[in-house]
Amino acid sequence: MPTPSDSVRRAEAAVEALSPSFRAWLGEEVQALVEACRAAETEDFSIESRQGIYLSAHTLKGQASTLGQPQIAKLAASLCRLLGHWRPSEDYRELAAEHVAAIDGVYRRNDPEIANRLAYALVQEMNRRTDALLDAPAESE
Repeated sequence: MPTPSDSVRRAEAAVEALSPSFRAWLGEEVQALVEACRAAETEDFSIESRQGIYLSAHTLKGQASTLGQPQIAKLAASLCRLLGHWRPSEDYRELAAEHVAAIDGVYRRNDPEIANRLAYALVQEMNRRTDALLDAPAESE
């Protein structure tokens, strides 16, 4: 009769076997975000194009931690916050694109230790810059 520890070992083995699939799923979500940002850049970050970025970022915010990338989830959360308080300016467009580049860069790092250190620094910087931009007074039109 299997013991509880046998069940745990089997479950851990099953999760480990799925690990490559998790990375592939995460890669598809990151690629969707990159493509949404490219589309937004060609459309000068129109409302519709920003919605595409937001949907992809929101998906990553919710799934990246489950897929083993909590720092990507934090970067995506910062991007969602920026998009939720959007003001039409070059600063907002640049910071949104930098968030996407940071998420893509963290995903592409193959060394988990380096990726985690890089991601932590990027999360801190993106949050700091997002806070500063959102706290800045709106430019008068």
